[in-house]
Amino acid sequence: MLTESFIKNNFPKGKLTLVGGCPAMGKTTFAISLAISLARQNKKCFYFSCEIDEEELVRRIKLQTGKSGYNEVKHKIDIDDAEIINLSHIRKQIEGNFPDYVIVDYIQLMRGEYSMTDRYGEMHSILNGLKKMAKDLDISVIALSQLNRGLWTEENYDLSTNNFRELSKTDLYDVKLACIHRGEYFKQYEYDCKGERIEGLIKYVSFQETGYDITNLILNHETIEISMYLPRKKLLYIHGLSSSGMSETAYTLRRLLPEYEILSPDLPVNPQEAYEMLKDICKQKNPELIVGTSMGGIFAQLLKGYKKILVNPAFHVSEFMRTIIGRQEFLNPRRDGETYFEITSELCDAYQQLESCQFDGILDFDIKNTYALFGTRDKLVHGYNEYKSVYVNAEWFDGEHRLNEEIIKTVVIPLIRKNALQSSPLFNLSLSSKELFHSNFLGWLAQQYPEFFVEICKDLGCKAGWSNTYWIVKREYMNFDLCIEADGDIVLVLENKVKSIPSKSQLDEYVDKLNKKEKQDNENRDLVLLSLSISFPDKQAIENAMKWQIRSYEDLWQAIVKNKHNFIHNLYENDLIEDYCLFIATLHELSKSWKVENTSRFLIPENEKRTFKDLRIADLQDKVWYSQLLERLNSCLKEDNRWDNIISGMNIEDIGRDESKCLCEVFTNCGFTHGQGLLEAKIKINKEYVLLIQIQGNRYCHGIEWIKKGNWNYNQLWEMTKEEGGINNLSFFQFAIDKPAHFPNICKDIEEPIITRRRKDEIRNFNKYGDRFLYQSKQIKEEALVPEVLNAIKKELGLIVDSFRNI
Repeated sequence: MLTESFIKNNFPKGKLTLVGGCPAMGKTTFAISLAISLARQNKKCFYFSCEIDEEELVRRIKLQTGKSGYNEVKHKIDIDDAEIINLSHIRKQIEGNFPDYVIVDYIQLMRGEYSMTDRYGEMHSILNGLKKMAKDLDISVIALSQLNRGLWTEENYDLSTNNFRELSKTDLYDVKLACIHRGEYFKQYEYDCKGERIEGLIKYVSFQETGYDITNLILNHETIEISMYLPRKKLLYIHGLSSSGMSETAYTLRRLLPEYEILSPDLPVNPQEAYEMLKDICKQKNPELIVGTSMGGIFAQLLKGYKKILVNPAFHVSEFMRTIIGRQEFLNPRRDGETYFEITSELCDAYQQLESCQFDGILDFDIKNTYALFGTRDKLVHGYNEYKSVYVNAEWFDGEHRLNEEIIKTVVIPLIRKNALQSSPLFNLSLSSKELFHSNFLGWLAQQYPEFFVEICKDLGCKAGWSNTYWIVKREYMNFDLCIEADGDIVLVLENKVKSIPSKSQLDEYVDKLNKKEKQDNENRDLVLLSLSISFPDKQAIENAMKWQIRSYEDLWQAIVKNKHNFIHNLYENDLIEDYCLFIATLHELSKSWKVENTSRFLIPENEKRTFKDLRIADLQDKVWYSQLLERLNSCLKEDNRWDNIISGMNIEDIGRDESKCLCEVFTNCGFTHGQGLLEAKIKINKEYVLLIQIQGNRYCHGIEWIKKGNWNYNQLWEMTKEEGGINNLSFFQFAIDKPAHFPNICKDIEEPIITRRRKDEIRNFNKYGDRFLYQSKQIKEEALVPEVLNAIKKELGLIVDSFRNI
């Protein structure tokens, strides 16, 4: 997939971008991959195809996405293959549809509005019309263009106006120019620093006023898809009986694991031939991981000395095959075009012979590095006991024999990424100090390869006006993770947020202190915020202040990979940098799986949390998750007009100090405490106490926090709480066993009273933090969805405000 940052940087809104390429360079393949990537990023795209018809275009989209993937993206891609495509036609088609992007494939096949004998005049009119349309509608228009043959040389990468067929110099004014090249072009970049050939490498060259910018892309020859290039680990996927390497599982793995090269061959029907072929692939490609499903599980565990995951392994597939002797249809297309195969008794015997020795010669390495997943509702095979008699690592999942996308996404993918991170030396080193580690690594890059570091900074959005002066690296200066000082001024601040959520007030405080100490403003200073969380409550406010460039760790690894080949020639340091890129790419992809949706359960399922607990990053997951919950809670509360403001991040001392905020503002917060995520919303009732709803872990709490002056212990405050008429009317707390508190129906056992329990030396039915914060709680239902819980909070806050205003 083409990443969001690549698209944003190369196809700006309000502009026409011309992407050139010689014939057979892959322009249409690039455009299709771009349209799919936009759809997956929830952007609407109109694709005007002047060359191939809609049926062929849909076939090629399905080739890249698979059937299930196509169903996800098809509603975001409008295809138009009209016989005559001109400016009037394009404007008419997109009118009222409000696309984010328009793709024209390709511009030389467009027609002018009127019949003209001067082709250059006609193209001049078309190009100006596309430029005007992009500007008027504030959308990005991408037009593919033919390049003239023979005018491009390997020694000269500059595009002249003569390169674009039928277009003149005046036509290209105010047009963003780019081209794609592969094959013999840029031949010097087809090998990595170890001398190994990089198959399918494509160069996307974007031309700037000061030169050109090259981004490495990669072509998958099986799916004909162009995606971002990353030095990728190899994963061998082995399919089951009657399937092929072009199964939906293989497509889903490719889509969800962009950091891996997925090898998915079609297995020969003969088992010995299949086994020999797989051994040859392993010898040539040396996959980092092997995944085998059903029958593929036999072959996977036969391949000794490799890390592997077996999913519902059919260790005795010959027994099932004997029940279906005869002609069978392949369930998925095969590269050789075969659609049927024959199951005979001889074929079953051949499989049985292979099965008889499948557990021979297992090494300690295999026992330690083989994992198996078994569906609780698998009625076809039952291999758990046999597997456990030899291996150790096994898990059950709620599913059937055949995998669907949800199981792949929530069970298989996390296990694959867990395996990858556990194998990364740098990831394991980073666990001791998550943010310091990244700053130290970037500090090392800056000191060891200053020119390389400058290019990384530029790709992260820095002006880097300091790059031509003498500069030094400062670590942990004025609370910032990494700074660059040039000519006595701090010219770059790079702040890492891996284990914490960015806060505007904290960043503003740090910058103000820095400005006072350095006696300079931010005008000539680059401020870069690297955040693992792609969505957090203060993000919009930080962006609106226009001080910080907010970048993801995906942006970081792309910047490193893009520039690495120009500077890194030491093999050891190249391997270190590649491991770092793979590690942060994997971490970024994992963090994307933590995105809160309307269909998400409020409580993260335990099987999903287990992976991150094993990796010792469950705290990161909770912080990212609860920061998004806070963002959604704020949006949910803003829909209600019973309060004037929603204020996040204010502590109880500040709330108590301001006596003007009673019953008119909601104070929200999120955090991580006692190893669990926390979300809360408070209403100040009067100058004596605050009522709040707090969620910590799986507990939904009704709480009171006393802010009245004086020395009180918690038992005295609880007695005072009992005497509050407004609280009694609400049934917010349970004071007597026959009068249970009213908890929302997203909680368990809401009709049951809260049990009085012994706590240390006393018996009580409430909990406390310190002396002034008292609460009672119920457990949240596992199936409760995010909107249901947030609406329950809003409803209860509304009842509190209505009740006390009436009093």
